Amino acid sequence: MRALWCLVVLACGLGRLSAGDALPLFETVGAELSGLDHKLNADPNLGRLETPYLGPLVDLNGDGHADIHWYGHTSSGAAFFWGNGKGRFQFCGEKYDTRWKFHAFSPLWWNVSGTDRLDAMSSWATQGFYVNDGSGKWTKANACGFGLFVDADGSGKYESMWMRRQGMGALNPKPDTWNGTMPEKVGWTLAWKAEDILGWPEGETRSPHPMAPAFEAAFSSDLNGDDRNELIVTFRGSGLYAWVLERDPGAEGPAGWKDTTASRGLPVGKGHYFYPEDLNADGRLDLLDLANGEAYLNDGKGSFAKAPFRAFDASKRKGGAPFDGDGRFELLDLDNDGRRDLVLTSNHTMTSGIFLNRGDRFEEWAPDFPLQRVHVAFGDVDGDRALDVVHTQGNQLVLRRNRTPNAAVQVQVRPKVTAIQQVGCKIWVYKAGTLGKPEGLLHYRQCFMDRFHTNDVVLDGKLHVGIGSEAAVDVRVRFPSGQVREAVGVAARSKVELQE
Repeated sequence: MRALWCLVVLACGLGRLSAGDALPLFETVGAELSGLDHKLNADPNLGRLETPYLGPLVDLNGDGHADIHWYGHTSSGAAFFWGNGKGRFQFCGEKYDTRWKFHAFSPLWWNVSGTDRLDAMSSWATQGFYVNDGSGKWTKANACGFGLFVDADGSGKYESMWMRRQGMGALNPKPDTWNGTMPEKVGWTLAWKAEDILGWPEGETRSPHPMAPAFEAAFSSDLNGDDRNELIVTFRGSGLYAWVLERDPGAEGPAGWKDTTASRGLPVGKGHYFYPEDLNADGRLDLLDLANGEAYLNDGKGSFAKAPFRAFDASKRKGGAPFDGDGRFELLDLDNDGRRDLVLTSNHTMTSGIFLNRGDRFEEWAPDFPLQRVHVAFGDVDGDRALDVVHTQGNQLVLRRNRTPNAAVQVQVRPKVTAIQQVGCKIWVYKAGTLGKPEGLLHYRQCFMDRFHTNDVVLDGKLHVGIGSEAAVDVRVRFPSGQVREAVGVAARSKVELQE
């Protein structure tokens, strides 16, 4: 019998790995073990998917296990594979067009009801909210377009919506009044535009085309530790731009926000795209500049200094810059060391790369699976608290199981407002017995809604946290309301649930 497991470990050099640095360990699982033996479009009785895209590994039928959907980008329908939570999948067996009828391209996956069944919000041609009936089938509830949940008043609570190209606005009714069901109609009222504050970048064209220059994302995060959020606004045109806005609590409308980018020690102008993340596990949100790979470390008061390391140097890479604003960026702890790694996967271009966060530097790691966002997905499919990989290979899917020796825990957070899931929560994970002590901090995260346009976004309160070689950890969660919940002695590779 041929070998069923093939060890794949490839690395490319941005420098030598020091002692204790482990590379991700991915093993290829044969189709006879993974169950991924279905050949897409091979049986004419099942129909045909045009331009198949691989979606994220999410729980589609509410059984608590990650499933797979492979859907037609230019056609309706999808191939569904049910996961058993032990690394094996089963093709659902139905015709492609019996599922995913609404042709949703890169939807917002959204657990509105709190039932752990992920509903979907289409972000493209057929805008609307679609309810999951529990069997992995969706029915349209209403028509409404959605963007990013943001904190519009600096209070730390995410009660407004940022709509790409349009700006900041209010939802009516607000999600905290939905009581676990989507209202029949949701309205959105524009409050202000980024252009009202920042102006239109010089030399950038204006066009209604979906891919034309526009103010894109707005990340709400607390940069100075006062539990009031700042707003990082981004723009994509002939280049990438980013600004940090701070709100005056006593002001209203766009006048309440001011551009504080330069005063925080950050560069201004074209060629920057800031993304907040605690890079060195000190409990402060640093900034990654995805436009050029630079990193800026937070002094704890919201001021930044350029780090002595960078995530990547485009001038030293064969592939050049790995991010142009058109692909997907994810922060995923692939080696379970407590620091999330930068995973960039391409869309229309070939910009991509995986950069492992070592705390004091980044190391580029080159896998042999595709880094194109529509052909690769990450998630724990076998319940061992390590992030596995599913990717396309011709007309079949391939599972790569992550065999890192490091451990992780799953932190499930449940706010009272189920509609916004974990958004607005802050998470601290410490070595066991050191709860609240800076020297014991292993991981810190602020949960904000990520990029939405042309990218799948998953709002799911199940958070993966690597803990290295620790046998147990202590966990603290601060909800947007200010309420704090804690759990001590959480065993490695287990799950802890903290409810507001």
